[in-house]
Amino acid sequence: MQNIKFLIFCLLFFVFSSCEPINYKIDLSSYKTETLESLTNYQFPEGYYYTYNFSSLEDVIDPSAEIERLISENIIVNHAWYRVHRNGCGNGSWTTHTMYRSVFLICVPKENQNILNENYNNLTAYSPIPCGRDVLHFELK
Repeated sequence: MQNIKFLIFCLLFFVFSSCEPINYKIDLSSYKTETLESLTNYQFPEGYYYTYNFSSLEDVIDPSAEIERLISENIIVNHAWYRVHRNGCGNGSWTTHTMYRSVFLICVPKENQNILNENYNNLTAYSPIPCGRDVLHFELK
């Protein structure tokens, strides 16, 4: 009986020790990325918009990792824009002294209530990215 228990133990140990974690890394090569110098006169595409809910003024995220996470949740992201927090905004000849939170905005092809469970809010007013300078844009090819 002890030999059978030992054999089962060895078999289970071998099976579980040889398992490797599954890598869910998403290939972001299907996204074109660019830095937009300014969003003045920028035409946002059609779709449903959601903004990431940053908890403080200095919060930041890795936008690539966030897109990967959303894709792993079966959320199709057609476009995403990211601007890190700022301590002012201007064009060189003038500057505001307003603190701006980071902004991560996504555009999806159809309304998806599951996104609201992923720390996102519906974009209700069309003012998506205040101080829209040097915004990183991801576009699904």
